[in-house]
Amino acid sequence: MGDQIYADNVADPLILAISTISRELIGHKEPLSNLDARLGQLPYFTALTQMNGRQFIMERIAQFTSSQAQNHLMELGEFAAMYLLSWNPELWAALQKQQLLPSFEEAEEQQLIHFSFPNTDLYQKEHKLERQKLKDGYLEQQEALIYFQESLTRVRKLLANIPTYMIFDDHDITDDWNLSAEWKMTVNHAPLGKHVAANGLCAYWLFQGWGNEPDAFNLDFITTMTTYLKRLRKGVTHRKSYENWLELLCEFTSWHYIAPTHPKAVFLDTRTMREYDTAPKPLKFGQIIKESEGCQKLVNETGWSLITAKLENSSWKKESPLIVVSATPVYGMA
Repeated sequence: MGDQIYADNVADPLILAISTISRELIGHKEPLSNLDARLGQLPYFTALTQMNGRQFIMERIAQFTSSQAQNHLMELGEFAAMYLLSWNPELWAALQKQQLLPSFEEAEEQQLIHFSFPNTDLYQKEHKLERQKLKDGYLEQQEALIYFQESLTRVRKLLANIPTYMIFDDHDITDDWNLSAEWKMTVNHAPLGKHVAANGLCAYWLFQGWGNEPDAFNLDFITTMTTYLKRLRKGVTHRKSYENWLELLCEFTSWHYIAPTHPKAVFLDTRTMREYDTAPKPLKFGQIIKESEGCQKLVNETGWSLITAKLENSSWKKESPLIVVSATPVYGMA
């Protein structure tokens, strides 16, 4: 029910390996500077390739709101690498063999760590405190990753022997994805933010959505996706195929699906089919009175109509049992 991966809050020791796997999968790094010229300039260009370097970029250029975006996934290959690492123990063994999981000191020596406070006379005290905090977090995350690797083989065996259906929530793309009308509008007007969200959706389709309901993706959908992905793999920039890919993913209205269980199970898309009430509503907290937006509908009227049509086409009969699966919470702001 969502958050199969965390695109934000990526472990420090893992982001360097993810970047390497990404280049192997795609063949090169995505030219993100085409979306915003600043990403091809210092200090942004260097920060993109370092551990702990992406928070400012994700907040100010992509317009995301996650407070844990220091290592946020951005490129399609990075999203794909995270899915593979989530379910593939052999890949972890390859990382160890290729020494792609360095110690903190090794990463520091190779200048692979981003420090907000540089190691200069002006910031010596602040740098020392920042370095210790990063090192403590790095060691703690290393231990968690070791435990994860030890359990991964058993988890994969379980998933291989039990029919499994999945649906996204926010962290598959980013924390607070489409939380409000303002969030959605702001990110959609930020070329980098919209691109990263589309990369997350593309990876979701490849690793989850396509298998959930293959018939939901017609020939036009597959053609648009493969045309863009082939050109991406070859490093060929083609504006039209990119725009078609971007629009298809951002406007797609059939992520929800019906699983052929007994009783049937309908999996709701509560992220891309939201409806927002932007009219001001009065709020009172003690002596403080202010106006705020109303709570959003997690599925809009169009969404309910599409779900109803799918249910009717699935041979489900009204008043017969039905399992409704929704990412949490069903009620509330998240």
